[in-house]
Amino acid sequence: MKKLIFLLALSFLLPFSLSANKLQLTDLQPQGNKLELKISWENSWKLERAPFNHDAVWLFAKYQNAQGEWLPIDLSTSIADHGTGDSLLMIETVTDGKGVFVKRRKEGEGNIPSISLSLQMAHMPAQAQAIKVFGIEMVYIPEGPFWIGDSLQANSFRRGDGAGPFRITSEAMIPVGTAAGQLYNGGDFPPEADIPATYPKGYAAFYLMKYELTQEQYVDFLNCLSFGQQLEHTRISPASQAGRHALAVSSSNPQRNGIIIGSPGNAGGPPASYACEGAQDGIFFAADDGQNRACNFLEWSDLAAYLDWAALRPITELEYEKACRGPEYPLPGGFAWGTDQAIDANTVINDGRASESVSEQATAQAGLASHGYAGPQGPLRVGFGGSAASDRLQIGGSYYGVLELSGNLWELCVNVEATGLAFEGQPGDGQLSAFGLADEAFWPVSDGVGHRGGALNSGITGPFRDLAISDRFYAGLFPSVRRNTGGGRGGR
Repeated sequence: MKKLIFLLALSFLLPFSLSANKLQLTDLQPQGNKLELKISWENSWKLERAPFNHDAVWLFAKYQNAQGEWLPIDLSTSIADHGTGDSLLMIETVTDGKGVFVKRRKEGEGNIPSISLSLQMAHMPAQAQAIKVFGIEMVYIPEGPFWIGDSLQANSFRRGDGAGPFRITSEAMIPVGTAAGQLYNGGDFPPEADIPATYPKGYAAFYLMKYELTQEQYVDFLNCLSFGQQLEHTRISPASQAGRHALAVSSSNPQRNGIIIGSPGNAGGPPASYACEGAQDGIFFAADDGQNRACNFLEWSDLAAYLDWAALRPITELEYEKACRGPEYPLPGGFAWGTDQAIDANTVINDGRASESVSEQATAQAGLASHGYAGPQGPLRVGFGGSAASDRLQIGGSYYGVLELSGNLWELCVNVEATGLAFEGQPGDGQLSAFGLADEAFWPVSDGVGHRGGALNSGITGPFRDLAISDRFYAGLFPSVRRNTGGGRGGR
């Protein structure tokens, strides 16, 4: 999840902090080339035993120039240039300097109290009028072999000779065909060519967003765009009347998407200001406005632009299966929490609040997920199933602790269509084109992306077992229209 802090004219701190799922960034102050701030979040872990992984927070920064544009701030790539005020945490840098990961230094689990951070900028931005720092909760998926396909689900991957799931043991090229040692599928959407070595397969380690993209995160993204860029990523013009729903197809039935125009923009002047107003009571960013709900009505161009802007990247459908089940052998028809049974999350409690949940409970064999036709016709809060004390079935958690990879909203993944196979895993650079589009080399644009993992209004019986990890019934359906079930997340 993400928090942000504003610092205007680099001179005083606004008493304003957005909170979602308890990640907090506070007290931002520049000190020369340093950004000083404090961080805290809940339900953190690092394990030196299976699954040998940890969570982290991806931090990245933006500054506003004299022309009103929000641009990325590069951070030092040297770990020694950054610091933490407590030995509990450490900082991991990245080679392109577009952000840093903050994570536990040693094995442990529990809440992270408020701890000071010092981040060194590569250089102080000239003419900076304001600075924002953003954070997204991530999960580390470690390097290692794994299986794809369960030999049961629609269009599932399998060994070429039909003798069960396919095992990925490296990032080397994977031959496609109908012989032993080759990859194929059991339906209508086989890989269009051999899987090149450059296509991310999931064997190599990567980070993945712990939750689906939230409505609060998308609002923060829109509020850093120009008027023309906003026009590309909303259903209605940024010049529309205040209070109009920006993404939902129907304002009378927004299907639990509360993103609205707070104040209109002008094509020749300032952009629009967007807000969360899920309660539909005229009060913006109130405690019950659904800031932490997953963001629906996203097209592929919307998600790709957000990931480029946040210096993240899309994930592939092979990485999706790795994140769900880890090294475990595929269970036919199995879901992300490790069983083949599900309880539908229907009855909402604390609707729209940071504590939004449901009254339904998982059982010893059935995991909790928002997927059926009887519940709310829109997404639930990300992480709605519970807390650190909850087991994997109650929180709908994957082998590695990623939430809602089965249900809530569809996962948009780079598939094995010819355009998708050109994808090389390059992360975003923090900037978009003048039109607001992702502009990274080899990222899919008009095809090469499909749906995995199911959503609300997804069946789990018969041939339409959409929530199953290996189900690829919609893997070739390009997300080119706004649906109340369309969301997503990214990795790095």
